Amino acid sequence: MKTSVRRAAAIVTAAISFSALTTATATASLQDCSEGRFCMWYLASAPGTPDSSTVGYPLKCIDTKEYRVAYNRQRQAMRVWQYNNCTGEWAKIFPGGTFTPQGWTIDAVSP
Repeated sequence: MKTSVRRAAAIVTAAISFSALTTATATASLQDCSEGRFCMWYLASAPGTPDSSTVGYPLKCIDTKEYRVAYNRQRQAMRVWQYNNCTGEWAKIFPGGTFTPQGWTIDAVSP
C-alpha cells in the first residue's frame, strides 16, 4: 500500500514538473518573437527560434510551410489559413494574440 502511494506521488510530482517546464519553454519562445513581427512555429509547444516576418499591405496571400502555432506582434490583425492558397478554415489573430489550430496546420497567412 505504501509503495502505491509513493508511486502515485512520484507520478503527480513528475507531471507537475513537466507541465511547468513546458509552460516556461513556450513563454520563453514567445518572447523570442520581436515586436512588429508575425511569428510561427512547427511544434505546438512553440520551442526554439520562430520563423518570423513582417506581413503587410497590399493584401496578398503568402504561402507558408506547415506551422502549428502563430503569434502576432504586428499592429494589424492577421489571418492564418488551412490551405496555401488562402482557402479552407481560417482564424483571425489580433495584435498580441496567439493561435494553435486544432486538426489542421497553418499553410498560408494574409493581412
